[in-house]
Amino acid sequence: MPQTARETALKILGRCRRDGAFSDALLASAVKEAALSEKDSALCTRLCYGVLQNAALCDFYIDSFSIGRSGKIEPKVRDILRLSVYQILFMDKIPPHAAVSEGVELCKKNSLSRASGFVNALLRKIVSQRDSLPEVPREDGTSYLSVKYSHPRELVGLLLTHFDFDFTEGLLCANNTPYQLLYSLILQN
Repeated sequence: MPQTARETALKILGRCRRDGAFSDALLASAVKEAALSEKDSALCTRLCYGVLQNAALCDFYIDSFSIGRSGKIEPKVRDILRLSVYQILFMDKIPPHAAVSEGVELCKKNSLSRASGFVNALLRKIVSQRDSLPEVPREDGTSYLSVKYSHPRELVGLLLTHFDFDFTEGLLCANNTPYQLLYSLILQN
């Protein structure tokens, strides 16, 4: 049975987490190996880069809604939750119920059926409170920026020693913004 875009993305995220592998090289080979269509390849790419760029923020919401269990979440289950939370919060074209359903299915397909109820409940809670999610605490500017924009705390601290808070926040936000492909038409006589 062929892999879906989400299954392929989960596989890539797991390798990045476990092996410290770079997503670029993994993405190209995994997409080719899974024989994904152009549309699924684009979805897989967006999921991988999106989750990696927003991992700390996704983890903040996962931990906020899994009171008492956040330290007990298996790494692969956390990867599934990150994929689903990213889709719920950042991908307008994917209906939230589909992201929840796919997260539960990924648990079942990866022999994690025992976690599927937890995944379902946590994701449904995030969907139901999507318009009133908890704020990232602002008491410590370095931690706030590190979580909100998912950049290493050490890097954020270094940037804050050289730039003011607002400039640093703008820089981190821009770094997480997907680039827009621009075309230029040059007419020659």
